Amino acid sequence: MKDYYRLLNEHLPIDCKISDNEYCGKCCFKTEMLLTRLDISRIKSLGYREDYFIDRGGEIPKLKNVNGKCVFLDEETKACKIYPYRPLGCRLYPLIYNVKEDKVEVDPLCPKRSSISKSKVKEYGRFVRELVVILMSEWGSKA
Repeated sequence: MKDYYRLLNEHLPIDCKISDNEYCGKCCFKTEMLLTRLDISRIKSLGYREDYFIDRGGEIPKLKNVNGKCVFLDEETKACKIYPYRPLGCRLYPLIYNVKEDKVEVDPLCPKRSSISKSKVKEYGRFVRELVVILMSEWGSKA
């Protein structure tokens, strides 16, 4: 999985900026972002306790929301406080896995959705599918 992180860091051309110094943060409100074991380990290495950032209310741990937003969202700047260490799902966003249709697609709620070409969805869709496999193998088949 370390190679997977390296590949995401080096090659994935999707980020949360809507301009040079402005972040959207829309995806950080009422987040349902599932966490891999490596996501949890990376965030813990920054000094955060699990009970600070993990919602264990379901079968798969996910990022905790506080007042309807991700615990790591800076309300003033709308930037992620742990951006270089954010979870795999956040790194792949706005690509999402549509369980009902068994396909990778661009989240229609993302303001940057039109900047993601069909070829990029196809090219990076394998990472989204791999993330689903990782989540299923780590936490069970309900991912």
